[in-house]
Amino acid sequence: MHFDETELKAKDGRTFSLRSLEGLDAEMAIAFMGRIYAQSPYLSRYADEWSMSVEDERLYLERAHLAERHLMIGTFAAGELIAIADCYPMYSVSKMVHRCNCSIAIDRAFHGLGIGTAMMKVLIEEARSVGYEQMELEVVSENAAAIALYKKLGFVACGLLPHGFKNRDLSYYDLLSMVLTL
Repeated sequence: MHFDETELKAKDGRTFSLRSLEGLDAEMAIAFMGRIYAQSPYLSRYADEWSMSVEDERLYLERAHLAERHLMIGTFAAGELIAIADCYPMYSVSKMVHRCNCSIAIDRAFHGLGIGTAMMKVLIEEARSVGYEQMELEVVSENAAAIALYKKLGFVACGLLPHGFKNRDLSYYDLLSMVLTL
């Protein structure tokens, strides 16, 4: 899917650009995800487990850009990628094609500025526009800020997966499943 570049005004008055990610953004996307995995304990992998090649990422972004029902967007500050969000089909079988999954990651230095809200609103609107009826996500149950954002946008909790993540220190995080009816 394609999303034209638009201006995003943050709570602190700064202006960012928001647009679809394309194959040319592959190197920047890889570097961004490496930083984010190092910053957040709430993501599905550790930074040293992130090993996507530039060519594989380029192909992935190109396929998403050409797909009718997969949207990858990024927010940029002075040309630097500071946030990524996407929505994508969960399944291609007819009984579940009405559902999509979504995810978002924002550089810690840009938390609290409304970027996550703006990006999620784009995902929700675009998901509706291509016929999705339900958007789903999983979030670490201790990630109060993310849960508050999702609830503000209308997501509701629909289940808890105990020990969804097992950390290297042998502690666990439970995963909260949330859903938004579109």
